[in-house]
Amino acid sequence: MREEGGGGGGDGGQCGSCGYYLKNIIKFLISHIGLVSLVIGYTIVGAFTFERLEADHERAVKANMSAVRLEVSA
Repeated sequence: MREEGGGGGGDGGQCGSCGYYLKNIIKFLISHIGLVSLVIGYTIVGAFTFERLEADHERAVKANMSAVRLEVSA
């Protein structure tokens, strides 16, 4: 009888610990998914900001390179 009671209590304990571990795994995944999403979003916003800030300079460099190429080939 003692084994049956212990087994029944063990099953309830296992079920409870299973829920505990499942909850921790879900929290771990959500926190990492959130962190990765934050990093990706930060990178995308930074890329657009950098492109916006440097666009005029990039056009000037390209125009200068075109002028240099025309000079060299002429």
